[in-house]
Amino acid sequence: MKTPLSNHAPQRLGAAVRDVWLTAGVKSSLALARETRGQDIHVKTRAGEVFLSGLVDDYQRRNRALQLAGAVHGVIRVDSRDLAVRLTPEPPGAEEGADYRAYEEQQRRTEDRH
Repeated sequence: MKTPLSNHAPQRLGAAVRDVWLTAGVKSSLALARETRGQDIHVKTRAGEVFLSGLVDDYQRRNRALQLAGAVHGVIRVDSRDLAVRLTPEPPGAEEGADYRAYEEQQRRTEDRH
């Protein structure tokens, strides 16, 4: 006698497959982009939300990683609070401050959409 499968099992399997697919897509985008290639960026996905963690060289690369991850079709939201920028001996310049403000603005718009 066969045990009936839960109606939720196919949905959970589908969601898991989607998350693996999104993780692969984000990792590919990061590996192919010149700005993020070779950076120490880890990617995990849960329910369509991508979590970036690791260490990048500067704010420009961090912003680019966020942008690339968010551009992958199917990504609902990108959480990059665990993606850190390497500390430099000198304080961040005006360019990095502008990059950070642009990142914050993009993050706010992304959260407003969802």
